Amino acid sequence: MTPPPIESIPPDARFRLACSYEIDPDGDVVLIVPPPSGFWARLMRGSRPRRIQLEKMGSAVVKACLEGASLAELPARLAVLFPEQGDLERRSFLFVRHLLAQGWLRRAEDENAP
Repeated sequence: MTPPPIESIPPDARFRLACSYEIDPDGDVVLIVPPPSGFWARLMRGSRPRRIQLEKMGSAVVKACLEGASLAELPARLAVLFPEQGDLERRSFLFVRHLLAQGWLRRAEDENAP
């Protein structure tokens, strides 16, 4: 799936995880991605759910999304947690775009659509 251009996502967009997750003992998010549904995909990738361990900044983005933060609010939240890091706006937007492209995150507004 091609990731949507970040310009097409409004700054006030809010997101929800489209897959299961858990928080590990260190406070990092672990995404639990269901196995693929197609025969060939299952044959190539296996039929078990994948566990994707996010690092600290990725976990902070996902937690902020779970708390209802908008796309525009993400950089400010990250700046509080990672004051020494630069380019937080671009990095958070690209990570959200990646999660959307993978199907692991979806816009909260899309869940209410028919």
